[in-house]
Amino acid sequence: MSANFRLTVGIPRKVIEALDIELFLNQFAPANLPRGRELADLMGGVEVMPLGYPDDAGAFYEIPEVRKFFQELHAAWPYWLFFGQTETQTLRFTAACLFDNVTTVRQADRQRFQVVIQAQELGRFLDDCSLPFVELCTRANVGADAQKRRILGLFQYFQLL
Repeated sequence: MSANFRLTVGIPRKVIEALDIELFLNQFAPANLPRGRELADLMGGVEVMPLGYPDDAGAFYEIPEVRKFFQELHAAWPYWLFFGQTETQTLRFTAACLFDNVTTVRQADRQRFQVVIQAQELGRFLDDCSLPFVELCTRANVGADAQKRRILGLFQYFQLL
């Protein structure tokens, strides 16, 4: 199932530095989300990214305050597998914020790079997010086949297949 709706949520730098996850949670906590088709349309369609950092700062998971913000957000909101877009590296960068052992492979031009997350840590991320994924799939009336396709797509995205 691909998202029928795309949403980019920009988190301003001042919010990140204050570790203020409440505004995000007020919008995206499960109790505040729609049900059924309206929620299903968001599956795989949300990108959460920091704003206000220089483009030349590199991958946002390398910025300590961004890492801390996403760690706090993940502890309160583990719904990345349901919502996260797989068309960009943002979901991969978000996952990388949660781990200590992340490798950045940069191309010679230093503009392009790839994040490499150890399989054990990535497995922990997927495990942490699996029950919340099922919870939202149930709320959205997403069937077993669509859930399997989404999980397969995530495994391909994270290069586990």
